Amino acid sequence: MEYQISSIIADLDNGTLVADFSEFTQPEDYEPDGLLTRQIALVDGRPSDIAKAIRAQWRAKEQRSKWITNNPEMRSKIAGYDSVLTERWSDRHSQMVEDCAELEPSQVANKGLELLRWTHEKAPTQVEPISRGWTAHYYVQGTFQVLAIDLRVGWHANYLKLLKD
Repeated sequence: MEYQISSIIADLDNGTLVADFSEFTQPEDYEPDGLLTRQIALVDGRPSDIAKAIRAQWRAKEQRSKWITNNPEMRSKIAGYDSVLTERWSDRHSQMVEDCAELEPSQVANKGLELLRWTHEKAPTQVEPISRGWTAHYYVQGTFQVLAIDLRVGWHANYLKLLKD
């Protein structure tokens, strides 16, 4: 018991974050925010894209909540990391918007689907982690979904216009 307490204190002192939700999935009765699925529908996402997004979003939301509950100062670290992810997304999204200028609607949707899938498949290894030593991919994947629900990021080139119409 003393060893566990000492280990937890050392982790807090070192700024190490613990991945609490790697082995959990959302409850069967979990209802995701409608914007999550609407964002994915704009890019003709498949059921597998929706399932990955829901699972990752739930894990990230729960992780964020636990970190803030255990240490309210984590709120600023989380907000800072949200800004990092938003910037990485913005770089890709703005380029995508330019690339979509002359494309047909179905091609624009396909480019958006590629961006969504990047958040699940490549972003966790291409974007720096929230903390030194952090390796749980669900946090990056799910935080992008949290940001999509807040309309801070989107998958379609014109997601804001389409979602507000």
